[in-house]
Amino acid sequence: MFASDLKFAGFLLQQEAQLLKLYGSKLDRDEILKQRIPLFAQIQTDYARVKSSLSGLERFDLDKEPLNNAVMINYRLYFHHLDDFAALERLHKGDLRTTIDAIIELAKSNTNDPFHAIWQATTSRAGAASHAGG
Repeated sequence: MFASDLKFAGFLLQQEAQLLKLYGSKLDRDEILKQRIPLFAQIQTDYARVKSSLSGLERFDLDKEPLNNAVMINYRLYFHHLDDFAALERLHKGDLRTTIDAIIELAKSNTNDPFHAIWQATTSRAGAASHAGG
């Protein structure tokens, strides 16, 4: 897993939190739509600042393309729960084939929520490893 991917995933998660805070507010629809415009502009400005530190991710033009919910969802889907996948890869000592096999088995074990299965596997194994070492 590349550090830039994880950094970008974290950036997207922060931006999503800001948007969800706005969308979950008690403001009326028109006010939410109005406040969303400068929020999208701020997301683009913030991304322009971090883009140069995202090695290999220069292909993403989040700072240049028109920004809306669909664009944000597109990025979030691709970078969804990336930290859990990275943790699983660490548990398998960077062995990509073993990690992919584990992802497939975990997804099969919980077809309703495969992301939860991956999170649960990394949490339980990481906790067991820390207890074994301490």
